[in-house]
Amino acid sequence: MKKAFSLVELLVAVAVFSIAGLPIFSLYFNTGLGQQKLIRDFLAVTTVTEKVINRVNQEIEEQNLPMARFNFDKNISNSITKGQSQDPDLKFLDNSFVDKSGEAAFRYIQHSESRFSTTPFTITKGSVPASHRSNNPELLQEVLTSIEKRSKLLEVTTQWRDTSRILHDFNVILIKAVVPES
Repeated sequence: MKKAFSLVELLVAVAVFSIAGLPIFSLYFNTGLGQQKLIRDFLAVTTVTEKVINRVNQEIEEQNLPMARFNFDKNISNSITKGQSQDPDLKFLDNSFVDKSGEAAFRYIQHSESRFSTTPFTITKGSVPASHRSNNPELLQEVLTSIEKRSKLLEVTTQWRDTSRILHDFNVILIKAVVPES
């Protein structure tokens, strides 16, 4: 009477489980690495984009960014990755990334583009709770008009392709008064 598996039976069982389990292991391994790379890239883009928007906010607070009063859309990729921009209006960003932090953050991202833009900020009466709209409609309209005249919507957008060539993007929007209140 046989009480154990023979070596041949054991080798056959290992071979069958290996062949059956290889695709499952491969799927898990490839998906896990892809997710890790996506998280790494997303964290890099998030960090750099937040650094740009914080620097823009600081420049506006110090009233060193008169161009924020106008509508524009500028490519800031060279400022971030090299600390060198051809645009004199973006020198403040070059100073932020002269330490090569942008280049280090984007070292694994082969194709990316970052843009900084400003557009008019509009606010409607619908943004105000209904209970506050009827109190003094003239004053409400005056306040909304003042906000629209003084404020801009500033946006930093970064798009990048991962190793699978899938396009991702990340936007940070700052609504800021760029003209002092009179």
